[in-house]
Amino acid sequence: SLFVREGIVTAICLFDTLRRIFWSTSVLLRIYRCLKGECKEI
Repeated sequence: SLFVREGIVTAICLFDTLRRIFWSTSVLLRIYRCLKGECKEI
């Protein structure tokens, strides 16, 4: 039972980290496009 709980916590932490990385990457891509002059929103 302890292993199951730790596995769930680890999975949640990994998912949250991936979500943050994905969000940061999309923001950086949007800024990069704006710097290149392809910006349509912001």
